[in-house]
Amino acid sequence: MSHGCSGSSGSCSGVTGPSGGGGAQYGGGKNPPLWAVVSFLTFHLAVFALIAYGVAVPDNCPCAWTFSNGAMQYRDRHILFPEPTRPNGSLADLINRIKSAQGFIVTFDQAGDKFHDSGRIGNTVPVSVLQAGETYQITYFDGVYKTRGFNEAKDTVINGSYGNANPDEGKISLWGRVYTFDKKGNVYDPRVGLVGTLRFGEILPF
Repeated sequence: MSHGCSGSSGSCSGVTGPSGGGGAQYGGGKNPPLWAVVSFLTFHLAVFALIAYGVAVPDNCPCAWTFSNGAMQYRDRHILFPEPTRPNGSLADLINRIKSAQGFIVTFDQAGDKFHDSGRIGNTVPVSVLQAGETYQITYFDGVYKTRGFNEAKDTVINGSYGNANPDEGKISLWGRVYTFDKKGNVYDPRVGLVGTLRFGEILPF
């Protein structure tokens, strides 16, 4: 194998294969041992995964915002979001952005104790497996809302898809629970009222 070849003369520059005389080789003419190749690939894949999924941010980090590659990002349950922005147009504009499959996030920063996350309180029960204070990553495509975020019942971050809400009616679905929204991005639970905010930003693949 060769790189950098040009012209009919067959002259090449750069790396050459085993039959070439100019290529850099490992250990004075020997191929690198298998363990070295495996270690190299494993290390770099692990680093890539940590960066891609945000797990490099320690669990005990007290900050809600962090920096990655020079950009300020929002940290929540190992999901890193580039700094999000709230809607600033009409309700129709907001609906169209949701339907464009652009992706958005919902943060339950107005829920307080409305979700009863501590479990049964008197005659009340937790509102859902969504947790107050958490941020959820959502995309809408072909009639289905796909949500990624922290599931209180499973105590971990999961993905889930439901098609039981129509954005044209000002509704979104997070794991089957339907919420309404207004043009400012306020999110309302049908049972307990205002619970969060909807914002837009680049959504990480999930």
